[in-house]
Amino acid sequence: MLLPRPDVVNDRLRTQILQTVPHSPATDAKKAKRSDLAEKCAAAKASGDEKSLAYHETRIDAIVYELFQLTTGEIRLVESAAS
Repeated sequence: MLLPRPDVVNDRLRTQILQTVPHSPATDAKKAKRSDLAEKCAAAKASGDEKSLAYHETRIDAIVYELFQLTTGEIRLVESAAS
């Protein structure tokens, strides 16, 4: 019997879990802001501007935290896991 690769299973589980996480829909303005920030991140990374990159990534994080309505404790947990 062949079993699926672990990374495929993890991707499927991650997708299922994220689909059940409550979140408020993003407005067009917020989508545009995320897109603008993503472009600024890409430009900062391409130019090697680490300070600007970190700043724009922090702004994107704040938008995502708001989108998923994370509490201060949840934000701390996410940030500690990411570092």
